[in-house]
Amino acid sequence: MSYHHQILGIPINAGKETIKRAYREKAKQYHPDVNPASSAKESFIRVHRAYKYLMDNYGKSYSNSKRQEARQTNTRQEATRAAREKATKVRAAKLAKMRYEKFRKEEEAFRNSSFTWLYKLMYSIAYLFQVTVALFIGSIPFFAAYSEGWFTFFLLAPIFFFGTFAMVQKATSWKREINQAFVGG
Repeated sequence: MSYHHQILGIPINAGKETIKRAYREKAKQYHPDVNPASSAKESFIRVHRAYKYLMDNYGKSYSNSKRQEARQTNTRQEATRAAREKATKVRAAKLAKMRYEKFRKEEEAFRNSSFTWLYKLMYSIAYLFQVTVALFIGSIPFFAAYSEGWFTFFLLAPIFFFGTFAMVQKATSWKREINQAFVGG
């Protein structure tokens, strides 16, 4: 198994679709926006270089030993490959930074939009509607007790009260996330 195949965790005879799928999985795992680890950026760049190398050399019929022999005897090819890898590394770093900067610009434009008050109003109405529905569902056992008797209340109350509690919790966490989007937290 070659070095590049090891990085992506794929067999040496992997097809283009397998290479692409492995690259996407590893890129998601090591992307600096997703992974807070200090080594994530280097890992992301390494994965990108391995993907680029495998896609550029896909279908060439060299065995590993012939490839290694050619690298050892031809220093000019080695220098070219090293320069290409360095350029790929720089491109991958720029790509990661560019995507993050684009995300930040879009987020800032959203926060500074003249329609921010409308979004806040819509989200507040949706939040109040969700809490109202949850409270209405939580009151169903009381209506059932009034019309059918207290046995029905004790039968339905745990189900509806836990459901109501879960809905209110979810609505509150959702509201917290929305507030962070507007505040910038």
